[in-house]
Amino acid sequence: AQIEEEAKKQIKERFDMNDTDGTGKLKVSILPRILPELGVVIGDKELIELEQNLGDNSGEFEYEKFEKEILPRINEFTKNQFKRMLEIFDFNKDGLIPVEDFTQAMKDFGIPLTDKELKMVLDRVGKDPISIEELAD
Repeated sequence: AQIEEEAKKQIKERFDMNDTDGTGKLKVSILPRILPELGVVIGDKELIELEQNLGDNSGEFEYEKFEKEILPRINEFTKNQFKRMLEIFDFNKDGLIPVEDFTQAMKDFGIPLTDKELKMVLDRVGKDPISIEELAD
């Protein structure tokens, strides 16, 4: 939930930054520039589909529609990034990471966990060692 809120904030900031005329709309032609700024990398075919899904008859789109289309892509990217980060600490490559290693990994990546946050993680995944797949979902 916190990651999704942060993603929404980033989407809104990028949208507003590019809404220089204050109309609350952006041109679809800006997508190739704004998507990589949000960590969304897509191919030409997917870009064309996105432009068609987002754009109205004037070739513009509003924030709500943009967030709805982009948020799942950012969440998937973030999930994959997080999973790859954790896999670095999966020394025996079994898809599991001991809680102690997970805690150290988070600290090494500048995200130290409080005892409360660690308890929330363990309550969610329910065991030590932690399944990287379960944790990333």
